[in-house]
This record gives sequence, structure tokens and C-alpha cells, in this order.
Amino acid sequence: MFWTNIMKGLGKITVGLGVIASVITGIVVGNSADNALVGILVIVIGVVIAFISVSGIMMICEISQNISDIKKKLTSQDSYSNN
Repeated sequence: MFWTNIMKGLGKITVGLGVIASVITGIVVGNSADNALVGILVIVIGVVIAFISVSGIMMICEISQNISDIKKKLTSQDSYSNN
């Protein structure tokens, strides 16, 4: 599945960029607010949101691959039973 593999690769890149952006934003917010707790909270929430959003995409990709595999198995069993 061409598109599934592309989406999986983009999902991994997106998680990495989301984590990096969350860390940078957390540091900036923590320094400007003079409160380290706010910065840490921003980092944690950003990382959680990045993982949840990409995991939804990955779940759809896995379902697509499973459906394709099931279709291939059914097709091969059908051609085997016809012989």
C-alpha cells in the first residue's frame, strides 16, 4: 500500500516535529511567564496532543493494511478452491 506507507512515514516525522515544537514552546512560555510549571505543562500537553493526533492517522493506516491483507487472502483462497 503506497499511500499507507507514505502516511506512516509522514506520521513519524510529524510526531518528531510536534515534540520538538512542544519543547521549544514550553521553554519560551516558561521563561516569559517566570513559572517553570507552566512551561512543563505546555511541553506535556503538546507531546500528548502530537502523539494522539498521529496515532489516529496510524490507526487508519493499519486498518487499511489489514483490510488489504484480508482481501488478498480471500482472493487467493477463492482461486485455490476453483482449481
